Amino acid sequence: MKQLFFSILIAALIISCKKDSDSAIPVTSSSLMVFQAVPGPAKFDVVLDTFAVGNDLGYGEQTGYKQFRARKYTLMVFPAGNRTNPLAGGEINLRNNRFYSAFLGVDINNALVLIAAEDELDAPKEAGNAKLRVVNLSDTRYGTANTRLLLDYYTDTTKILPRIGFGNITPFKEIKGDSTYKIDVRWADSSLSVLGKEKVPFASKANGIYTIVTSGNALDPNDIKLFQVINK
Repeated sequence: MKQLFFSILIAALIISCKKDSDSAIPVTSSSLMVFQAVPGPAKFDVVLDTFAVGNDLGYGEQTGYKQFRARKYTLMVFPAGNRTNPLAGGEINLRNNRFYSAFLGVDINNALVLIAAEDELDAPKEAGNAKLRVVNLSDTRYGTANTRLLLDYYTDTTKILPRIGFGNITPFKEIKGDSTYKIDVRWADSSLSVLGKEKVPFASKANGIYTIVTSGNALDPNDIKLFQVINK
């Protein structure tokens, strides 16, 4: 089941990237970054065919962008130091002169989940702005119906990314650059913060591009984690 779920997610990425043809463009390189958001002590190796993307990746660690020849690969996740049997795997199509990120997490049943997206690293449309997106890998349930919790994301008191579900990677949202914010995360359509009293400081730079990755249990302020990735 873990491998099937992974493959479906990667296939969705491949389908979304086939709307344009690269047939007339010389093959050069593409870039991939992996972020490890599996709570706990487990560490992983991530391999693109036979090429290492990241080794011994622990919770909250990232590889940074690594360059590879632009083509189709099999992306595999192994226990750190053991390349015998992959824990998950699927195809990913790295296109010419593009940037991609893959995020490794777990669902409520502790099954590995890997989601990926093409990163739009073009400059903000408005001069002086920055860009921010969110990746939600917090599979939190509540109530007798075991309802999956949706999250609203705020910069200070401004809701910028509403009702983000588990496994979602949002589009980039433009915010003011060269500014200091407090990131807050709340139950969807509620004033109830999942972070407790301590909000997460965040400083943006003009033309900077950032990703906030959420993992852990959103019902426990001591377990929920927000990590900042600098894409550019």
